[in-house]
Formats: sequence, structure tokens, C-alpha cells
Amino acid sequence: MRGYRVFDTVEKKYCPNGFYLRGDGVLLENVGGAFTSLTPADPKRYLVEEGTTVEGLKLSAGDIISVNGKHEKIVGFDEYGLYVENVSDVKNRKRMCTKQRPDAGWWSDFKRDIKVVGTIHDKVI
Repeated sequence: MRGYRVFDTVEKKYCPNGFYLRGDGVLLENVGGAFTSLTPADPKRYLVEEGTTVEGLKLSAGDIISVNGKHEKIVGFDEYGLYVENVSDVKNRKRMCTKQRPDAGWWSDFKRDIKVVGTIHDKVI
């Protein structure tokens, strides 16, 4: 099962429990180790964001990471997997293809200090 987090667009915060997507597409909520099916009354209220762990760093779609304290990038997922985009590219959209797909060596390079500094929900993009 892949990990997910859920953002409540009305409350403007993340739901506190862990979420997982079953193979059949059902979203499960982890409440105290027990998994229950999540079928929200208002599906437009909740944004489901895919997540993964890369070199010990937990990342989810919509996270903003900084590289060495200055280069901010937005984390995303598509049919090909994890990608990052420069915040400046997303703001300007001057180029058609702005997705970067760093390999494992990029994430583990000791010269890079990569930290999650926020999400697209708490920063103006």
C-alpha cells in the first residue's frame, strides 16, 4: 500500500490520521492501527496527496523542499512517479516542461541539504 495524506480544504489543515490506498482504489484511514474505509460526504472538500520516503525523507505531493537552504522545489507525482519542479518555474510557467526527475544519487548526495520547508497550502505559489 502507498502512503497518502489528506488536506481538508474547509478546515485548512491536514487530517491527523494516516491514509493508505488499497489496490482496488479504496482510501483507508488508519485510526489507532485499525483501518476503515474513508468515503467523505463531500469529496471536493478533501485533497488526497500521494507520499513516499526517499533516503529517509518523508515527501508528499504538494510539499515544498529547499536544497541547501535556497533552491525551493515543489514535490509531485504523476504516472511516471516522483518529480520536483522549481517554485520559480511553476510561478512563471515560461517553459512547457518543468518537471525534474532526480535519481537516487541526487537525493543521497552529502553536498545537498534537502529539507521540507512547507506545503503549497501554506505558501503562496
